Amino acid sequence: MAVVVEQPLEVVAADGYRLSARLFGPEDLQVARALLVVGPATGAPQRYYGRFARWCAEQGMAVLTFDYRGIAASRPAVLRGFPASFTAWAELDLAAVLELALALHPRVVMIGHSFGGQAWGMVPQVHRTAGPRGLWYGAGWMGYMHWSERPRLHLLWTVLGPPLVALLGYLPSPWLGMGEPLPAGVYRDWRRWCGLPRYFFDDPESGMTVRFAAIRRPVVAVTAEDDPWAPPASVRAFMSGLTAAPVRYITVVPRELGLASIGHVAYFAEGVGRLLWPLVLGWVEDVLAAAPPGGGSPEAPAGLS
Repeated sequence: MAVVVEQPLEVVAADGYRLSARLFGPEDLQVARALLVVGPATGAPQRYYGRFARWCAEQGMAVLTFDYRGIAASRPAVLRGFPASFTAWAELDLAAVLELALALHPRVVMIGHSFGGQAWGMVPQVHRTAGPRGLWYGAGWMGYMHWSERPRLHLLWTVLGPPLVALLGYLPSPWLGMGEPLPAGVYRDWRRWCGLPRYFFDDPESGMTVRFAAIRRPVVAVTAEDDPWAPPASVRAFMSGLTAAPVRYITVVPRELGLASIGHVAYFAEGVGRLLWPLVLGWVEDVLAAAPPGGGSPEAPAGLS
């Protein structure tokens, strides 16, 4: 088992916003087989992925986690009216983190959870990574979701969400049992795109159809059989936008691993994760074997302090 060094970082986005990040891995990063960048789900703080990151680092990988602007350790003192959006999370925040990762190591693999998987295709560095492994991300249309989630989603999109955001200037997600509070712009993007069967591919103003059609890196699209938010039909609807990329679909069946359930978020929980994380690294190794090295620069990483 490798000795793991955990280092807090500050990553500066192109617009100057400072993001909280953490780097897990050996003291000499070049001995790591690859550097995994974990793209968080909507409202999920990077600390939620800490156990997974440490475990992967113990197996010889380096791992970089971070918080989007407005979330957890990257949250401003006042969230009301804070300018943030899904586009900013991808094009500014994830882009800065991936740029750092590519400067630190020549082999970078994106592991995206929910929105983190969607955001990977929204950044210019997508063509310089070895490829992503997406965890439970799909088109967030309510029509794909399990009926048990629909009452909560009705509250989120129609009944409680809009007036709360209008009143407070942000979405108090913890009141709905849904992670960290969300900036108003992020909530509005989420609500708009989840109202479309193919997510942002059905939004003609997003420009995502052209961007994703240009991706040729290998993708591993994973869902759990019992995922209420991103069931297999949802994942395939989203992946239809990657018309040129080789996509490998994997549906994890909880009972085959001796688990009662996995759902949308338990993948990173300690008990469930210890059974599933070895599979993650197997899929990562497959991606590394199939893809050429990423375009990591030997220059000193900019934006790191």
